[in-house]
Amino acid sequence: MFTHLLDDGAIFYLNGAEIARYNMPVGPATASDPALFAITNAACVLTSINTTNLLAGDNVLAVEVHQRDSADAGADVMFGTTLTFDYQLISPLPPRLAVSRSSTNQIVSWTNVGNLFGA
Repeated sequence: MFTHLLDDGAIFYLNGAEIARYNMPVGPATASDPALFAITNAACVLTSINTTNLLAGDNVLAVEVHQRDSADAGADVMFGTTLTFDYQLISPLPPRLAVSRSSTNQIVSWTNVGNLFGA
């Protein structure tokens, strides 16, 4: 389960596979595609997703944020997320979260040290 706060739209990927969309049209997307509508007051949205593509080792959640109006794209970009998950304890080692930054991206990943898999 994850909660997100964003302006205006986003596509979420887990290990390269799309797992969710918010305020985006269906079908293939490019980086320049606009969100369906502009969000004036961003609010937290709770999304429940069953995943089947968790890996032993590192897992990567990637999010592509889209603006509604490309002329105003840099003025109000907002994104935040939290992740929670339930799992059956099969290892004394919980997942290890890592956050890093490149020149253009924030990278959040975790190591699935307990070999946890989604329902």
